[in-house]
Amino acid sequence: MSTVKKDLINFFINLDVGNHSYTKNTISYDARYHLISSLLNVKYYIETQSQENNYYEFIYRADDNYEVYKNPYSLNIGYMVDEKILDTKLDSNGLENINKIYKDMSGNDVLEKVDVEKIDDYNYKFINSKNDNFYVLIKLKSWYSYSDLTVNINEEEQDNSNHAFYYFLKNKYDEDEEINILLNANDGTIEDIEGVYVYYINDEKFEESINKLKENQLIITSIKSDKFKGTVTSDEDGVLFTSIPYDKDLIVYVDGKKQDTVKVLDTFLGVKLNKGAHEITIKYRPKTLYISFIPSIISLTLLWGYLKLIKKRKLKEES
Repeated sequence: MSTVKKDLINFFINLDVGNHSYTKNTISYDARYHLISSLLNVKYYIETQSQENNYYEFIYRADDNYEVYKNPYSLNIGYMVDEKILDTKLDSNGLENINKIYKDMSGNDVLEKVDVEKIDDYNYKFINSKNDNFYVLIKLKSWYSYSDLTVNINEEEQDNSNHAFYYFLKNKYDEDEEINILLNANDGTIEDIEGVYVYYINDEKFEESINKLKENQLIITSIKSDKFKGTVTSDEDGVLFTSIPYDKDLIVYVDGKKQDTVKVLDTFLGVKLNKGAHEITIKYRPKTLYISFIPSIISLTLLWGYLKLIKKRKLKEES
């Protein structure tokens, strides 16, 4: 991913979606991240193992090694959100940031933090107070490899095949049951762990948020190699958020008029829209492309002049 824009990499880093075992611009991303995927227009997954995440619909098994899943909560490439998103700053841990994005886009908290007690560097525990599914996040202080890290929850080892930060768990535990988290590592990673975080997933608020955002989505009407058109209706003034990484060479027209764009979450392309129905056109016009023509034009001009000079000398010699 060396050609991916730094802003996009930093966005995923701020959500603690990455792979510390390699480099800062390596993203390890799979079906456990349904909250992020739904906002970023990720509709299908091809997985090498069965998913316990019940937010996806199993479609079919491609062969003995692959299964295909559909995300029914996936939003379109663009949709209207509250203008609060323009002031959203990502910090703290990734789950807190995800909740902050949902809160500022739709007005709902979709995650609820759980009090986790640290016993020592290797042991943590919390009391299961709800029936909601939950995430466990192991957050590191910096970018270190922790490929040898193993996580056991009530003596059940969690899958870490992707060296993931998040562990999605179906809540199969009894109410008020004590849940123990045991960490083990052979590479010194324990010293680099900043903390262990647990968040319940509020399914009702999650679905409410997605349904609200689906009400005002960008509907694509035509696509060409360098542009696409669509329509969107906004119930109130707001921001058209797109899952397209921001680029100065992307030009947005609203109802035929060029519109200033905004950078959402320091990463994505957005545009402010007034209440009502609008026709949207997004074009890609790289300024550097036209600059790159200049050397070619100069070279061709010099070549044409050189050939003309040769021809003139040849005619003179013949005469």
